[in-house]
Amino acid sequence: MAARMVLQQILKNDQRRNRGSVRPQRISATGLALSLELGPEEEGFLHTLKSSVEARVPGLHGPAGTGGTGNMGEEDSDSQEETPARDGPDEAAMDARSFDSLSDQERLGDSPKRHCLILSPRDPWKICWDVFIGTLIIYTIITLTWRIGFDQEARGVALAFEYSVDVIFAVDTVLCFRTGFFVEDVLVTDWEKIAKRYCMTYFLFDLLSWFPIDLIVQVLTGQSSSGMRSVKLMKFVRLVRLAKLIRLFKLNRFLVIMEEKLHLKPAVIRMVRLIINIVFLAHLLACMWHFIALPACGVESEEVSAIGPCPEGLEPDRPNWIRDYNVDKFSLVSKYIASFHFITATMMAVGYGDIWAKNTEERLFCIMLQLFGATAFGFILSSVTCLLESANPRANETNKRVNEIKEWCAGRRIPRYLRMAIREHTQYVLQKKSIFNEADILANMPMSIRMDVIQNSYAEWLRVLERPFHEEDLALRTELAQLMMPQQVLQNEMMIEEGEITSEVYVVQHGCLEMVTSEYTADLPSINWVSACLKRSALGDTADTEDDTSEESDQAREVLCGLCRSSDVVGQVVAAPIMVRGLSSRTDVLAISKDCLVDVLLRFPGAVARSEAAEERAKAEMTKVLESELKYNPYGERECKSLVLLRGVASGAAELPPVVLNADRTQPIPLALLRVASPDPTEERTAEPGMRKARPSIELPSPPLTPSTSARHSKRLSHFKSLTSFTSTGTKSSRNSSYPILLSTRRLGPSGQIEMTEETEDCLLQRYIIPPSYRWKLRWDILVGALIIYSVLIIPWRISFDIDPDPLATVFEILVDIIFAIDVVLCFRSAFADADGTIDTVFWHISRRYLRTWFTFDLLSTVPVDRFVEAITGQGGPQARALKMIRMVRLIRLLKLARVLKMGKLVQRIEDILDLSPLTLRCINLGTKLTVMSHFMGCFWFFVSTHQDMHVTQCVAGLLDCDPNENSTNWWAEVNIKEGQKWDQYIASLYWAFTTMTTVGYGDIHPRNDGERVYAIVAMIFGATMFGYIIGSIAAMAGQERGIEALTKKKLSLVRHFCEEQRVSENKVREVMRHYAFFYEERSPFNENALMMELPNWLRKKVSKHIHREALARLGVFAGPQQKGLEGGPLPDWFTCWAMRILEPQAVCAGELVINAEENSLVQELFLVFDGECEAFCHRNMWRPAPPGGHSDTGGSADIPPDEATATNTGSSGGKVKTLMVFSPGCMFGLEHLAQQSQRHSVRCSKAGPCLLYVLRATTMAEVQVSSPEMVKALQKAIANLMVVQTKLRVPQKNLELRRQSAHR
Repeated sequence: MAARMVLQQILKNDQRRNRGSVRPQRISATGLALSLELGPEEEGFLHTLKSSVEARVPGLHGPAGTGGTGNMGEEDSDSQEETPARDGPDEAAMDARSFDSLSDQERLGDSPKRHCLILSPRDPWKICWDVFIGTLIIYTIITLTWRIGFDQEARGVALAFEYSVDVIFAVDTVLCFRTGFFVEDVLVTDWEKIAKRYCMTYFLFDLLSWFPIDLIVQVLTGQSSSGMRSVKLMKFVRLVRLAKLIRLFKLNRFLVIMEEKLHLKPAVIRMVRLIINIVFLAHLLACMWHFIALPACGVESEEVSAIGPCPEGLEPDRPNWIRDYNVDKFSLVSKYIASFHFITATMMAVGYGDIWAKNTEERLFCIMLQLFGATAFGFILSSVTCLLESANPRANETNKRVNEIKEWCAGRRIPRYLRMAIREHTQYVLQKKSIFNEADILANMPMSIRMDVIQNSYAEWLRVLERPFHEEDLALRTELAQLMMPQQVLQNEMMIEEGEITSEVYVVQHGCLEMVTSEYTADLPSINWVSACLKRSALGDTADTEDDTSEESDQAREVLCGLCRSSDVVGQVVAAPIMVRGLSSRTDVLAISKDCLVDVLLRFPGAVARSEAAEERAKAEMTKVLESELKYNPYGERECKSLVLLRGVASGAAELPPVVLNADRTQPIPLALLRVASPDPTEERTAEPGMRKARPSIELPSPPLTPSTSARHSKRLSHFKSLTSFTSTGTKSSRNSSYPILLSTRRLGPSGQIEMTEETEDCLLQRYIIPPSYRWKLRWDILVGALIIYSVLIIPWRISFDIDPDPLATVFEILVDIIFAIDVVLCFRSAFADADGTIDTVFWHISRRYLRTWFTFDLLSTVPVDRFVEAITGQGGPQARALKMIRMVRLIRLLKLARVLKMGKLVQRIEDILDLSPLTLRCINLGTKLTVMSHFMGCFWFFVSTHQDMHVTQCVAGLLDCDPNENSTNWWAEVNIKEGQKWDQYIASLYWAFTTMTTVGYGDIHPRNDGERVYAIVAMIFGATMFGYIIGSIAAMAGQERGIEALTKKKLSLVRHFCEEQRVSENKVREVMRHYAFFYEERSPFNENALMMELPNWLRKKVSKHIHREALARLGVFAGPQQKGLEGGPLPDWFTCWAMRILEPQAVCAGELVINAEENSLVQELFLVFDGECEAFCHRNMWRPAPPGGHSDTGGSADIPPDEATATNTGSSGGKVKTLMVFSPGCMFGLEHLAQQSQRHSVRCSKAGPCLLYVLRATTMAEVQVSSPEMVKALQKAIANLMVVQTKLRVPQKNLELRRQSAHR
């Protein structure tokens, strides 16, 4: 019945959606709407499904979409009409069974008596009670172990309080029987299930934690705790109390509740738990260490206290550490501190050696303690690094990604300007896109949740995709949004070359792109664009140097033919004879590969057909523009077509913004001046997200009203000169140009409202606002950073060692305070960039952000509180000496260290300048942290020693082996360092800090009083944690292969191990290793294809051109068979970048067969010679002369007369062979074997080998044929051109003749 009701509701909702929708519905990933456009396969599937459900669910009638009522097209009245009465016993039985299957929560209202007085664990009062219980648990486990270990009985109020705590725990046990629990977010209120679950989990622990076992033992023995001192039962009763430590299990529930309510990060929770566990274990073991030494005086007597002090002259029955070190004369607090210090030094593997075991029991305890401490310290070493690194997973993943890119760039020796561009693009992508693997995370989510997450994360992107994909379902747009990658195009950067077959489709998010074509395009629409795409375009093509502009005749005359604004699609038309480049100062685009786009479209019925139709419409509009005449230009403006592409439609050139036609391109163009009028006002309002208004102070030249002929000529000449200064990628012109760059800013308008503008840095400075990347601000930050480091190092040293600065140092510190105060003022005038990259220049926005973040630290670290106090109390007076501790107020200035975090960009700039590897930078970072922390620990170690009361006795101060008649001392006095030897004191303090942090612990310097022991305990725990982090980081770095050479060696080692596992012969192993060495040399051991595809198109072509420069200069398809260049000129960059991505490098050893014609296996590869020579040969009994007039595709054996093919050799089988051709670098072979598998000649590497090849696999071409058939056509044309030239020049035959001539010599 439940299934029938659900299915009826689904069909009913489907009917309503079909009636309320104007356009037909399609099946989407977000709903169950039945399609009216379904194909026969979908209709058959749904019809079969409906019939199957109706057959198994009786009572469901009516066609799909009627809601099961049989009313064709009528509205259901389920909300108004009563439900028909059920008939028959089957319906009643079904209802009874359905009621029995309901959850306890749903039946709670039907049986209130059964479920009364059941508490919910999420009730606020229950949560407060659990927090209260958790606090009592912490109190119990601390005081219980302390009372047992130090023989402290609870009396009076303390005893009454502890009994009340037991009563509270008993009440909590009762409440646990009335507290429900959740199963998959459903509250279970059945008290029988609650009791069963509680008895099987925590009941026994809770019972033992409050049950008075010690009182029962005392009743049975008839003795009180004070009366048990003469019997061994005393220790047993005390140990029985340890059963209350079982309350620790309930503490876990308390921590779970605190985690849920405080919403703390998991890394913070794990770190807090780790520290709490270490401290608690040290407390427990410290109490046990003192307990096993009891009685301290060695005798069991009612007259002598078990913990001391011991009477003079009383000799113990056996030695113990308490009596031997005179700890029995310490106060109770001093005893606890001494015991805790010993446990901490042992657990942290420091081992000063000031305290050690004195009897067998203590030695056994120390053995167990050392084993346990080694385990605990090893756990710290292995977990601290993970805990600290997981505190910010996004930052860690970002650092890994950036370091991988740095290693790849360093290994491929990419030039500096390209590395900077790659780094800037990576930072831009990380700001817009998640560093985590979104596909894996979102793939396993329920569809409704997945849609909500994507719509919330990519709201702006979905709004941009709405217009180009308005015919598609929302689910399709969400799939595209998560697959798209953000890219940025600066002004004059060439995004798409003329005739380029793009592998990506772009959607403009913000900004403006311009479309430019050649002057003569009348015949372009009539020819096949793909056939002409391999001709390198002259649009925007100049030399690599900026000053090489002498040959203006080679530069094509550019004609403007369109603009691309927000939501416009670019790159969907294949091989369009149009160049696309940046027009506005910054253009944000969304890119998706065509392979991913096709995969998404195939999942939605009809989407592929609609996409193809949209591409045909775009091509038709583009054809109209190319066929149009040039616009009449009487004012010397830019040349443009009479029809231009605006919003993807051929429109009149009069609709272009006037600023676009301006021939002077030396000024940046505000985006607001590029707005295109739209007939739809709603589209105009929503077309550009965050529309930037023009800055009024930017004056752009406009065309004159009555220009003369000379004026027009000068403007045209200026126009052509400006065009020749553009580079093909924009790397030099857009990034190093002299004209000012526009910044997208948020400012306060004249009317008092906040507006979005585009303005230069000078405009911001005129309003006394400092841009974030202003060069003088960077220099100021360097100065402030140096002063911060100075303050952080010098202030602890002066405070700890009580060093008064001389007059010159005083003046310098006052100057430092003034600089810090000026920096605080400048921070109120320093603009900041928000998450979208917009620079916020509104004063109160800057002030509010600064006040919420760094202002408190900067103020406290800038105001000289110590100088104010000294000025008020009087220099050198008795009050000033009495208030010497006021100098500690200067420690507040240490908060200036937090400002180092604001120097992230500065540190990044320094790293780029130094150009060091990530491994070196990490080592420097870890070494600096260790040194600075040791400096802090050493200074405060000395500071603690000078602030102890030196007039008390040694036993009161806590000195081991104390003399009650002598005054206390400190650590530096015990090592014979005088009071005035400041340098010696500092070196000794730093020495102790390093030996403690590195867990060496020589023991020559160790604490001498309680204050020093407390500080040493904190230092050991913190130092061991810090040292564990450093050791773990170094171990992680040592375990990871860094650099391209190390990673190559690792992969080659894996290949060798694989060959040895398969028992491959040593000769064959050498051949395999030679191949992979060449493969990783050309392809890099990193995932280079993935790294390259993440780069923007213009940058990808530049990087590919650099890293494959040798292959482009030596492979025949790019440089000709003789490596002298192609007759038609060089191939375009987009083709070389794509072709190098699918070509596979191979290395062949000397004499190894490349193609074996004797075997009947099919040849599936085409070979391009990179280095070395390959020989085409055949056996004498297989060779036959060619028929008259015969030809071979590669200039092969059919072109060799019988009397010329005389080069003989001995093959691997011992028979004689004839060498027919020699393929040198630049040649290609294997095409005749692909075209005609009956070829009888084989190909091998020459004996002078090895031979290095690039291989084009037939399987790769088949895959490309599916996704991009135009690419295959272009590659076929390039290969055909190479084969024609190679055959025409007879290069293989000439190589054979040269070899024969050299052999005769």
